Amino acid sequence: MKAQHQIKFGRKRSGTPREKNDAKVARNVDSVDVTGAQVVVGERELKFARALSDTEKEVRDASLESLRTWLSENTQSLADTEIDRLWKALFYCVWMADKRPVITATIASVVDLADIVGTKFLEGLFRCLVREWFGIDKHRVDKYYELINVALVKSTEGLVAADTDEKFLEETAVLLKMLDEAVWSRVPKAGLGVALHVLDVYRDKVMRPVLIRAAKLSGNEVHKVFDSLLEQLYAKMGSSGEHSVAVGNRIQERVFKGLIPFVGDKDVLLTPKDRRDMMMRASKRIFAIAADKKTSDELRKDLYAVRAELKTYVTLYDEAKEAGRSNGKTNGRNKKDKSGRRSKARKADK
Repeated sequence: MKAQHQIKFGRKRSGTPREKNDAKVARNVDSVDVTGAQVVVGERELKFARALSDTEKEVRDASLESLRTWLSENTQSLADTEIDRLWKALFYCVWMADKRPVITATIASVVDLADIVGTKFLEGLFRCLVREWFGIDKHRVDKYYELINVALVKSTEGLVAADTDEKFLEETAVLLKMLDEAVWSRVPKAGLGVALHVLDVYRDKVMRPVLIRAAKLSGNEVHKVFDSLLEQLYAKMGSSGEHSVAVGNRIQERVFKGLIPFVGDKDVLLTPKDRRDMMMRASKRIFAIAADKKTSDELRKDLYAVRAELKTYVTLYDEAKEAGRSNGKTNGRNKKDKSGRRSKARKADK
């Protein structure tokens, strides 16, 4: 099964072996020199597309380096439409990669271009995948799952390394806006497959690194970050329309179910009180969604089960806290009683 809109370049492979080798060398040189070509945008992008989707690995690698150089000089002038056209070519660059080491190296090289272009480059990646997803066959889909995983990891690298809390919060907001516009909002427009895989890895690839960094914030900022990570998912579960049940089921399976051990992970340095308060707020939101008449019966049942688990966690914490306070009061009275008896005994001795 061929991908939809696949770029086709009919290149005749005829002639003697020497002529074929000369042609291959010429293609390599052409791909390296493409950034210096004085051509209109359409022709330049066509050259990139041809080179990046070439059957020869050497041509694709040289073209990626050429593209990196060109992007370094033209990042500020890139419009979304140009990024979309570039991603069309990069999509087939990944498509043509075969064998595990080559696939991994190609995906890393492609995603690392975001270091030059920024978040808008990753947003273009997700727009491209939404457009092309139904044309990906079962033999190639795993490499695009890997592409999504690597892109999500890349999307959190900058904010995790932020040198100030303000910068971290700003970049977290940018990341969540990007996911909302490029992934969640596109579910009704053929973006279901991409969204479902993002949900499969959302907790580990996005929530975990962000929460680990947020745990260092002062005051209640960590709670605001935690709530923001789930806010868009609450909205998707509460929405109606095509694919809403599939998305809702995946959210409760991959994100909400198992939320307790996730926030309690040793790497996520949250205090017991923080975890309790987070689970309390999540419990209330999930209950509200489950009680909504628009929620399907199947999903409602699962959500009530998740809500009961979160509520039990909160109740056990509160009971343990209350028991600790009661024991403290009892111990205090015992100390006073013992002190009183000793003072009376001393007076009697006198």
